[in-house]
Amino acid sequence: MSGRVNEIDQLGTNKLGVVVSENLKWIYRPQPMYDVGIDALLEEVVGGNPTGRFIAVQLKSGPGHFRTNKKYLTLKVSKVHRNYWLGLSIPIILVGYLPANDHCIWEVISEKTLKRALLHWKLEIPKHKLLNSKSLIPLSKLVQPLNDSLLRGYNRDLKSNDVYDLVENMRLLRDSAESVNNVNDIMENLTIKIQEHNVELHEFIDKGMSNQNREVQSVYKAMGKDLKFASTRIRGEIDVFSETFGLAISALHLGSEIYKDITDGGTAFDETQKAIASMAPKIPKAVASIKFQEKKVKGLPDVNNVLTDGRDSYLSTVGSLIDEYSAAYDFVKYADVENGG
Repeated sequence: MSGRVNEIDQLGTNKLGVVVSENLKWIYRPQPMYDVGIDALLEEVVGGNPTGRFIAVQLKSGPGHFRTNKKYLTLKVSKVHRNYWLGLSIPIILVGYLPANDHCIWEVISEKTLKRALLHWKLEIPKHKLLNSKSLIPLSKLVQPLNDSLLRGYNRDLKSNDVYDLVENMRLLRDSAESVNNVNDIMENLTIKIQEHNVELHEFIDKGMSNQNREVQSVYKAMGKDLKFASTRIRGEIDVFSETFGLAISALHLGSEIYKDITDGGTAFDETQKAIASMAPKIPKAVASIKFQEKKVKGLPDVNNVLTDGRDSYLSTVGSLIDEYSAAYDFVKYADVENGG
């Protein structure tokens, strides 16, 4: 398990702890490094006394996570991560650690700061926004008590709607698994159709026809339409998967400390853990299958606009699908490792 944490990640974790403890004078509570989700909780301290108000931190260490220009470091954000972050009932910030200058910079993660970028989202962090003692005032405006003390497990109200919402959100992982199966069905159906089109094309080639023949052009157009229709269906499944998976994982994170005291929550927690263990090895297999088909589609010729449009739409869509599945695997890969994957 020690191989899961690289040197830059450890440097970032150490630096963040120093900044929080020495510059902010707050309490730094790192979360388990092999756990899913947030990397740390920061507890506000006023006059030497902890206030019980917190901010969660997602830490990204090293320049490889970002695109950069003169003003910003830009983090590409999957739909899975967006839904996970916004599903947490606690304010959260993104901290970027840059080892070259040993700086931490930060930005709030919210619906306002997460911006749409084609098939994914992005978060822009101003390069001048250093995490230091000058950050105290804006951070103090963000901190909140942990919602219903769910993360610490104190003063639980078994009638709280928040608890039941967590239970139902954890069970959304079943919808995520169903979406993965739906994508497999879509791609298998597309494979069959492309194979049928290839049989037609070979028959025409055997008759001496070229790509410019009307019959050949019609087959390529049909192939392009099939690719376009498959892309539309897959994009719908991407939205279903990313939302249900992100909400399920955020609920799992929030509920992990209280499930033992709530019968329904405990059942949902155990169900979710089992679902994660079942899903974990399937994701890399699905990605490998998608990449195999992606490679074949890339090889389709530019014989007419319909095929080119369908091919490009499909490649863009499956690229987004791979990103979302890869983001999801980052959350569940610990289960795959423990299962020998």
